[in-house]
Amino acid sequence: MRKIRITGLLLITTLFLMSVGTAIAENVEADSCAGESVTGTVVSVDTGTGLVTIDTGGGVLCTVALAGDFEQPIVALFNTYFGNVSIGSLATALEGIQGWAVYDGDTWTWASEGDEGAVAVTVTGVVDNGGGTFSLEFTTGEGETGSASTEDAELAANLIGFLAALNVDWTLQTNEEGTVFVPGVGNAVITYREEGYGFGQLVKLYAIVEESQEACEAEASVGTTESDEPSCGVTLEELFLFLESGGGMGELFAEYWRPSMLGVGQVRQALNAEGSGEGENGNNGLKGICNARSNNGNANANGQPDIECEESGGGESAENDLKGICNALANGGNGNGNGNSNSNGNGNGRPDVDCD
Repeated sequence: MRKIRITGLLLITTLFLMSVGTAIAENVEADSCAGESVTGTVVSVDTGTGLVTIDTGGGVLCTVALAGDFEQPIVALFNTYFGNVSIGSLATALEGIQGWAVYDGDTWTWASEGDEGAVAVTVTGVVDNGGGTFSLEFTTGEGETGSASTEDAELAANLIGFLAALNVDWTLQTNEEGTVFVPGVGNAVITYREEGYGFGQLVKLYAIVEESQEACEAEASVGTTESDEPSCGVTLEELFLFLESGGGMGELFAEYWRPSMLGVGQVRQALNAEGSGEGENGNNGLKGICNARSNNGNANANGQPDIECEESGGGESAENDLKGICNALANGGNGNGNGNSNSNGNGNGRPDVDCD
């Protein structure tokens, strides 16, 4: 029997267990978390203020803020796409561990809200019993504990994911106003930019790490990955160390792999595809550049760096796109930019291109 339990959730207060639904919206009274880090279980979030309340054990609560808005739009883009913590995701996890169960005086049965005798419960742990069955451990609104069996592997997997998201170990910082907050990817990107790294470089590094994490998840589920796929365990720190030791981006790709995400434009397109972007501008730019390449010449396109077209295969042409866009930007946003190495095209300057 393999037990999967988020320990912190077994220690959360009865108050939270009695009213998780309202805890998502209400402002729980607690002092700011102290120290350089906090470990515990998220018990409530305030979507209005961005405050997160954490039970650090034994019902001791403290609050922190998540990294908020960033004035630089590309920094905000990084924080949204590569960040793995948000008020929205935590609220979803808090809602996700809610469920319903029916007690017949002897055993609990997992149920739906409309079932006769169903009571609201909060899941605190999942036990893999083997043989395709799982035990869902929970507490009721009255603080009673129970366990119900299920053969729904998808339900069990989702609950495990929600529980894991609520079990946190965060580094903390304090801003000039004295607010304790959890630094996001955007804060790190600001620092890397001050150290001289470009947005284009940072996209590639973060993409490699993200694909490495996905490889770890694949190994956990299937036991292994193909030799030519991204490998598990690559960290951002080791990638920066590689570059700081004199390695170039091409050498880094040879040492590790070439990520699927190569530029800021692609990040924006990915967010657009998720329904949170700027409409069709990114896709129109990609089509325009690919059209210019395929026709070996003069076509109008909204320039975007690092685009890989089936006709061209990317590579050197992507760098030439970037040069052309930067040239357009340098001339007031409307200049002659190299669509590819064989042709000149009109490039509309884009603010998301990182020109040195």
